[in-house]
Amino acid sequence: MKKSIAYILWEFPLLSETFISNEILFLNQKHKLPVTIFSNKKPQIHKVHQEAQALLEKTTYLPPFLSYQTIQAALYFSFVYPLRVFRVLFLLLKMIPFRSPRVIPYFLAQSGFCLTKAFYVSKKIMANKPTHLHSHYAQSAAFITLLTSQLTGVPYSFTMHAHDIFTNPNKRLIVCLIKKSQFAVTISQFNKAYLARLDPSCAEKIHVIHCGIDLSRFHPAERTSKASEKIQLLSVARLVGKKGIPRVVRALAQLDKKEALVYKIIGTGPQENELRELIQEKNLSDFVRLMGAQTSSVVKNELLQTDVFVLPCQVDKDGNMDGIPVALMEAMAMEIPVLSTRLSGIPELVKDGAGLLSDPDDEEALLKHLQTLISMKKEEREEMGKIGRRIIEEEFNIETETKKLGDLF
Repeated sequence: MKKSIAYILWEFPLLSETFISNEILFLNQKHKLPVTIFSNKKPQIHKVHQEAQALLEKTTYLPPFLSYQTIQAALYFSFVYPLRVFRVLFLLLKMIPFRSPRVIPYFLAQSGFCLTKAFYVSKKIMANKPTHLHSHYAQSAAFITLLTSQLTGVPYSFTMHAHDIFTNPNKRLIVCLIKKSQFAVTISQFNKAYLARLDPSCAEKIHVIHCGIDLSRFHPAERTSKASEKIQLLSVARLVGKKGIPRVVRALAQLDKKEALVYKIIGTGPQENELRELIQEKNLSDFVRLMGAQTSSVVKNELLQTDVFVLPCQVDKDGNMDGIPVALMEAMAMEIPVLSTRLSGIPELVKDGAGLLSDPDDEEALLKHLQTLISMKKEEREEMGKIGRRIIEEEFNIETETKKLGDLF
């Protein structure tokens, strides 16, 4: 039987999740695996990465909850496959997190929502079944995938990242998703160790596969002379607490000779207004530029001009933290030295002299490392960048990482 994959995602495509579209493209184009996509939501954005444009025609967007289409699909399965529906309802009953009473109301609402969506997806794929289902994040999209698998008999897997693990209040759901899957994937050894502590029996099902990047798109040789002699710092991130961007602004305020620097921030999010106010408060408007959300081509052009990439990740108030940020990988692929923190899986990426790491809560060390990288000779930074590029080539190359995933499929 010819292999084919159906991806079931929450929202696709997203500017902040290029790793998913790149993964699908490589599975389809490089590894010859036909892929179809189901997305619960269509993003309300005008900018879409060029790479993701090719996947839009393969994407089916799910109808609203309790729409005519979902009700029709639910009735179809109830009459044609009543035993499958009963089995799914019995599974949901067993999954109720009785040890976390406060989570139960949310779980029941989530179960009803995901089951309704799963009926629709299941009916769509019954005529021409894929051989495997895959999803990203141990949340509702993976839950829909699990239920679709139960309704259709098609095996599934899913990839776990960071917030879906660390801030998920329903750890029982994570364990159930892993146990019912054919296999599960996570992006770092740190994550795997954390998940194994939830339930040691899960460990043998979990494979570590990095979110690699497409090295053919990143050409360090293009980094020729810059338009400006100023040292350019860059951050690419959603403007949320776990990224630590305000800490960079506070560190810059303490630096001497700021006129020799420019710091650009690409991204948007709930911290944007806070950052604007902080930049004005610290009198940094001449040195710090908020650029908003940008496409991958704009990001690449900025990387060509960047001397130091900064992303001081930290644990947010709700316990959320990064896994291994793709933005760090892209900077290292462009032979840019990086400044980040010893958090989660980041030390698995930034190692062997590719950059400098500080403890997440140590702003004094962040300032010291920033001063060190700025004060370095250009040749020293270039050597750091070459080390980073080698790490990406060997361990975070999307072609080799998606091959690992394709082999598991």
